[in-house]
Amino acid sequence: MKILQLYYNDTYDERAIRDGFRSLGHKVTYKADLEIRNNWAYQHDWDFIFFNHYGKVNVPLKTPNTLKVFWCFDLISQPLLHIDQHRRKEQINELAYYCDLVFHTDGDWVEECSYWSKAHWLMQGAPECVMYGSEPEFDVLFAGTVYHERQELLRELSRRFDTRVVTGKDKVYEHEYAKLISKAKVVVAPDTPVGPKYWSNRAFMVPGYGGFLLHPHTPQFDSFYQFNEVPVYDDRESLFYSISDFLRNTHTRDEFRFNAFNKTIEEHTYKHRCEVIINKVQEKLGATTNA
Repeated sequence: MKILQLYYNDTYDERAIRDGFRSLGHKVTYKADLEIRNNWAYQHDWDFIFFNHYGKVNVPLKTPNTLKVFWCFDLISQPLLHIDQHRRKEQINELAYYCDLVFHTDGDWVEECSYWSKAHWLMQGAPECVMYGSEPEFDVLFAGTVYHERQELLRELSRRFDTRVVTGKDKVYEHEYAKLISKAKVVVAPDTPVGPKYWSNRAFMVPGYGGFLLHPHTPQFDSFYQFNEVPVYDDRESLFYSISDFLRNTHTRDEFRFNAFNKTIEEHTYKHRCEVIINKVQEKLGATTNA
């Protein structure tokens, strides 16, 4: 297939998606969405146009007779203090109107959105799988945004354990992030925001980088990883207990993280997610052809 990928900042995820499509044998042309002007997108015979950032893509949405595919990584169904939830829903609904297929990491939103007939739950994946053999240097790693709902958790982690907190301001990405994970004995996935069908991409990135992850329990998570791959916790006290227990058991930690690493290679890379998208696109194109 011939794919036009529109990117915003050409992030690591966007590049990994592009590589995923290409590894499946598809031809990908990528353009910054702000470079698309006038009729440029009309002048090429794309099988579909793909993008995963919203709010700035407009001209290609109205390209006639070309399939538009959108993959949204953001939480929509649950409110967060640091975003305008109403505005986000407006943007997503408007975008979905123009698209033929919409994928969401927020599976809870898929079940309640108005465009459910063309919406699909699709989690992110590991950009790549690589394991560094670094000697652990600290007990616990938290990497992510520190907004209000997480502050108390991080204070308690720091009080109880040798904890390293890394935020977006630290600009630790890609292989530097992988190396950082290898230096932690335990990586904690926070308990918010989490829904029955929503959790962050650290669930796949950390195992893909060979890290040992503790993840909050949610009903659908065990269909992705088993307990002997990524163990789960029920509440914060059980999290603190699990951290202490696994810190004492190096052999078990190593066994679990190797299990999770192998599961990620087999089932949870961006290549696997791109395969799902391609299958849905082919179904859509076939249905259109036969209509």
